[in-house]
Formats: sequence, C-alpha cells, structure tokens
Amino acid sequence: MDADLETILIDEQQISRRLDDLAARMVAEVPREGGVPAEIVLIPIMTGALVFTADLIRRIPTMLCLHTVAISSYGRATQPGEASFNRELTSLPDDLSGRHVILVDDILDSGQTLKMAQAHVLERGPASMKTCVLLRKPTNAARAVPVEYVGFDIPDRFVVGYGLDLAGYYRNLPMIAVPRASVIERLVEPSATS
Repeated sequence: MDADLETILIDEQQISRRLDDLAARMVAEVPREGGVPAEIVLIPIMTGALVFTADLIRRIPTMLCLHTVAISSYGRATQPGEASFNRELTSLPDDLSGRHVILVDDILDSGQTLKMAQAHVLERGPASMKTCVLLRKPTNAARAVPVEYVGFDIPDRFVVGYGLDLAGYYRNLPMIAVPRASVIERLVEPSATS
C-alpha cells in the first residue's frame, strides 16, 4: 500500500503523542461531581472515527460510556457531499440529560457531518457537549463549526489512513497520508468526481 501514497502528513508517533495530549485535556476539563470527574459519554461518528476513538478511550482513565452516531457525507467521492443520518447504525439514547458528552469525528472540512451530529446530540439535552476532531482543514466552513479539541490542522488535501478511507480502503494505515492522484482516479467512481 505504501506505493499508493504520495506523502505521509502525520506519522504514528505524532498521532500517539497528540492523543496523549487530547486525552489529558479532556480528563482535566470534565466537570467534577463530589470531587470526582463526571462520567463522559463519548460518541464517535461512524465509521471514520472508530480507529481514533479506540486509541483515545484507552487514554481516558475515568468512567465513560460509548454510543455511536452514523452520518456519512463522502460515499465514494473525494469531496464531501450532502450529509445523511443513518438511524439503524446509531446507538444514541433518546435522553442525554445531565450527561457530559464528547462528540468525536475523524475530519472537519465542510462541517456538514459534524453540524448534523451536534444537532442530534443537542436535541437529547446533555448537560454539556464538547467536540473533538482528529483533523481539521483550513476552510471557512470548518472554522465556522465549534470544536474544542483539534488533533491536527492539515492542508486542504484528500487524506487516508488511521480510519479515513478512499472508497472503503486504507482505513488500516497507521498514519495520515495523501494518496497518489492515480490511485484516486482508479478507485473513485467517475460520477463522484464530476
């Protein structure tokens, strides 16, 4: 798979160090109840945030529970399209009142997916909600979405690895990389790029 990559933007060690920092900040900032950190409800956005979330939760030494929300905006394209909510793959409880939620996503670019997920969480009435993204692109749309925790700001390039995919592939790469243009052309449906 390495031959399919143009460049590595963020390697495994950089990701690991940044996850340590993010988890420490989350634990330090979670509200206290009786001197003890309150339980965190961590909600990854399926499927891209699964790898990131799996590594992140092992660094959070407080009580937490995990629910998921399934929203997609890429499909087989390299640019985000219209976001769609998948109720069947979502495990959000109907009521989050009094709970402290951290919503987790893999990448923030158009902001559509994250805004939809934030709305679904907020309508369930949590005591607090913060948002964490592994990657954020330098677009005006991305900057307009409130995010408390950002792993890395990256250039406006299509990236794969560490949970992010191209047509379902490359999620298993341990780093964040830019695929070669020829790979994108081969894997993306012609109608998805026009």
